[in-house]
Amino acid sequence: MNYLPHGRLVWSRASSGISSTLTATTTSKEFSLREFTDLWLSVSVDSVAGDAPTLDVSLEIKGAGDKWFPAGLAAPQLTAAGTAQAAGGLHHATKPLVLPERGRLVFTVGGTTPNLQGVAVALYGR
Repeated sequence: MNYLPHGRLVWSRASSGISSTLTATTTSKEFSLREFTDLWLSVSVDSVAGDAPTLDVSLEIKGAGDKWFPAGLAAPQLTAAGTAQAAGGLHHATKPLVLPERGRLVFTVGGTTPNLQGVAVALYGR
C-alpha cells in the first residue's frame, strides 16, 4: 500500500446511481477500504419534510464472521437542511481507527413520514 498525500473518492451517492431522496433507512453496497488509512465523510441535505425528520450517516466495517460492525465514524445528526462531516483513521489524533478491507455506509432515517431531498454523501480516503 502506498501512502496517498491527497484524498480521493471512496464512495458517493451520486456515483453509485442511488436517488438523492431518502425516506427510509438503507445501506450502501459494500466497498473496498484496502487502500486507505484515513477517511473523511461529508453529508449534505437540501431540504426536509415530514414530522421531526432526522438523518444519521455512519460507517460500518466488515469483521469476524462476515458481520457488520459500527466503525465509530459518524456524521452529526441532521434534522434540517444543512451539512455535516466526520473524519477518522490511523493518522487522526482524536478518532484513531484501523480499517479492515470492506466497509459500507448506513443511512438511518427517522421521524414520521420523513422525506429528505437533495441528499449528497461522499466518503474520501487517503
